[in-house]
Amino acid sequence: CKQSNLGVVMLIIRDKEDYEKNSKFIEQFRKIYNDAFPDENEREELISIYNRLDNESTPFTFLIFDLKDNIIQGGLIIDVYIESEFAHLIYIVTDPNARQQGVARRLLKEYLPKVLQQINKEKNTNIENIIFESNNPELTTIDSFDTKLRLDIFKKLGAKYIPVKYIQPPLEGRTQTVHNLFLFVYTPHDSIDSQKLKKFIGDFYYGLGIHNYVENDDYIATIKSIDANTKNNQIFLI
Repeated sequence: CKQSNLGVVMLIIRDKEDYEKNSKFIEQFRKIYNDAFPDENEREELISIYNRLDNESTPFTFLIFDLKDNIIQGGLIIDVYIESEFAHLIYIVTDPNARQQGVARRLLKEYLPKVLQQINKEKNTNIENIIFESNNPELTTIDSFDTKLRLDIFKKLGAKYIPVKYIQPPLEGRTQTVHNLFLFVYTPHDSIDSQKLKKFIGDFYYGLGIHNYVENDDYIATIKSIDANTKNNQIFLI
């Protein structure tokens, strides 16, 4: 745990031992997490995330919690892809009782950069692109939060839209393909390398059990959209 100057604490879960030692906080987070993602097609079970808590796996996963008085106010889950140099923000949640208190900002702008800086040193890499999905309000019927307001919050925190048609493969091989998601990135740049983005998409599909992803129709459609929006090997962000 690391104390901030606001009297709150950052807790990092980087391996299975951390997860098991902090089971009390994991159970607090589970409740917030399940309530925040009522659509099971968009929610991984925590046991799957637990199984990726290994710094040698691809991707490897960690969790960051924001605590106050031993109560979780919010948390995020990140998958790290070393080869494509992307961090995939797969989930971020805030307890409804702690909203409008700067929790999401601390998680994204204070805690996460510190952890990625440490990982970059350990792995001798340069991960500075944090990619994530968010629901398209026009195509979303099940959500626990106002989808337009969520997009506004992400934008205010510096998120940039990746203008491609993105299709999320089934999570854990049991849920449905998801077509109602926008793709965003936190990055200091105005564009991202399209080859690295395609590498990330391939690794993401592979990590979800689609090992022959190059023949997968949804993967092919996503890659075609990336190619269609590429100029000089870059995709310019909005």
